[in-house]
Amino acid sequence: MQQKINELLLSMYEEHQASLRVLAKSYGVPDKDVDDVVQETFIAYFGHYSLEWTPGRKKAMLVRILKNRCVDYHRKSRNMDTISINSEEFIEDCKIASRYRVETSFDKIYENETLEEIQRVIKGMSKDLQEAAILHLIEGRPQKEVCEILGISSDACRARISRARKVLRKELGREGKTT
Repeated sequence: MQQKINELLLSMYEEHQASLRVLAKSYGVPDKDVDDVVQETFIAYFGHYSLEWTPGRKKAMLVRILKNRCVDYHRKSRNMDTISINSEEFIEDCKIASRYRVETSFDKIYENETLEEIQRVIKGMSKDLQEAAILHLIEGRPQKEVCEILGISSDACRARISRARKVLRKELGREGKTT
């Protein structure tokens, strides 16, 4: 039984590792870290998903995991805690986030609106809503992490994110539509 599992793991690794390396590079992971990101992808797959899936389903899951690992890599490699929404870094972060296509309400808004409009709306929010919007909706940080960074309760964090989304929907002409 263990022999069969080892053979499945090896064949899956050999089949997909080259394309995952290319994909990781295309997501901006430096050459020196590509192997680590690809290895983390396979470890995550082996720890949580079936080796008996169809080849197409395996590949799709590996790609999804790799994209998430690339996002994590870029978050961890960032040396600054906060950035100005007026900065070039903010614009670049939005471009990077859009490449990963993380499925959030912000992505649905971003697909149909320009970055300048979104920046304008966020600039008009109160400071506490701006912080929550940038950390959660733009940077994609989980609510638990946003709570820790801002030093607020889970309920307060959830409320700020909800209010920020409502402001974005209202200001960008999306009242009444779910995102």
